[in-house]
Amino acid sequence: MRKPVCWRSRVAAPTPRLVDPPAGPDRAGREIPFDRTQQRLLPIADIVMVAMVSRPPSGTLRTTKVTTATNVLAVAAVLGVVALAIVLAVRTAQGHGAVWLALEVPLAIAAVGFGDLAAYGLRQGMLMRAAAR
Repeated sequence: MRKPVCWRSRVAAPTPRLVDPPAGPDRAGREIPFDRTQQRLLPIADIVMVAMVSRPPSGTLRTTKVTTATNVLAVAAVLGVVALAIVLAVRTAQGHGAVWLALEVPLAIAAVGFGDLAAYGLRQGMLMRAAAR
């Protein structure tokens, strides 16, 4: 008796997508270091990555290398947010209406979030350079 042919056996396997490496070692094969300082920074850093619609494939920065572009973006965002907060505070002090002070709270939250992400990424880079020696 002839065995029935399944249509799935004739469909080609999907080609793997080119994405960031899986959790564990980075592209150079080095383990991604993790310490207590990063453990404290990780929850906020993960939230910021989700808010930036830049969540890593593993779902967390714990097992993903933070890219240089992400570090630069985070530092630039902190500097921009702080500069904008200073401008708003000066404008309010000059008498342009206290309504502008309402924007200071979200700006402070953004500055803390981006600062946390920048600190996490810079700490990870320091640990990776130290481990490479």
